[in-house]
Amino acid sequence: MATIKKPGNIDKGNGKSSDKKDKTPRTPRPISSSSSKRDVRYRMSEDPSSAVIRHFKKTSQFIPSFPNIPQINNTIAFIEYIRHNNVNFNHFNYLRQIVTLPDQTISDWLHISAKTFLSYRTQGKTSPKENTQEQALMIIALYKHAEEVFDSNEDFTKWLNTPNFFFDNKAPQELLGTISGIKYIDDRLTAMEYGDNV
Repeated sequence: MATIKKPGNIDKGNGKSSDKKDKTPRTPRPISSSSSKRDVRYRMSEDPSSAVIRHFKKTSQFIPSFPNIPQINNTIAFIEYIRHNNVNFNHFNYLRQIVTLPDQTISDWLHISAKTFLSYRTQGKTSPKENTQEQALMIIALYKHAEEVFDSNEDFTKWLNTPNFFFDNKAPQELLGTISGIKYIDDRLTAMEYGDNV
């Protein structure tokens, strides 16, 4: 069996000091802290009132999104994003693409009419108000966060529409009409990442 040389060992072949590092593969140390994220995703079962844990997968079935939209819990970054970026029809079309619910449902969340929502999705039409921009971006960011928790966009949508104990037995999507409601849903996703109940 070959002997692994340590730094400073003498190589008997040429009498020179060898500085080669030990290249033996090391087993990663397990994360033992209860506050660490769990490498699992949630997949909604056929029974919409329950969910089962699935092993973490590097590739998820989510639609690619805007990579630089801040996380919901970073309020200052959100303000700066809106200030320095043109939140336009591209964002609202992307929002429509990821939310597999009727236009009227999304419009109700944003407190606008379906006709106004359509105009926001059309290039050169009405510019969204700043508070509407913020809420739309937060919903997009929520879906981005869900990529780390659920196995697919469809599973997240099922979860949003399923009555939940942590939401006073209401469907989480009922809270998407307010900034504080979106933040609460995001907090629940974080809790699920750390092993809390669905």
